[in-house]
Amino acid sequence: MRLLTKNPTADTRLDLGGLLPRGVLALLMALCLFSIQAWCQTTSTVNVSAGFTMATVAPEAYGVDTSVYAGNMTLSTTAPLLVQAGINAMRYLGGSYADIFNFISGTDQTLNDGGYFYPGDEFNFFMSDLVIPEGGKAIITTNYGSDLTDTIGGQPSEAASWVQYANVTNNYGIVYWEIGNEIYGNGYYSTGLD
Repeated sequence: MRLLTKNPTADTRLDLGGLLPRGVLALLMALCLFSIQAWCQTTSTVNVSAGFTMATVAPEAYGVDTSVYAGNMTLSTTAPLLVQAGINAMRYLGGSYADIFNFISGTDQTLNDGGYFYPGDEFNFFMSDLVIPEGGKAIITTNYGSDLTDTIGGQPSEAASWVQYANVTNNYGIVYWEIGNEIYGNGYYSTGLD
């Protein structure tokens, strides 16, 4: 096997056969061909044992993401459908809206994002018309992106107020809380205030 290399001053030939014992060279070539063949493989065999369970998904892991711009979230027919589907967790308030949301007013607290909030999708309606009748758990996303003045990011005091409002004032007993959602649409980052 000969490799040609380009040298600015002269052509140089490298004879690998002279550098490596014949058996080693043959082995390297075989490994190279085997690797190419394995890489190009187009079929595979999979064996499934349907009678064997390795693990199960816990019931509380079946959930949905809700949206404050959805017109059917708090309809009286929604909770029974979620029960029928086996849903046990409902995440509020869905997507980037979590980071422009004022939980008390139920509105967009940023001046320039222009979020749409469907009437009746406010937090208390989410709890009273969806979570409580459905019997599942609420997962609440607190605002990371905007404050009431729309000049800085979300404040820990607003999140703490929401926890107090939910669990002390209203006794909702919400256990699952998360901070913020997508950074690119959080009402703070996307407006250049960062």
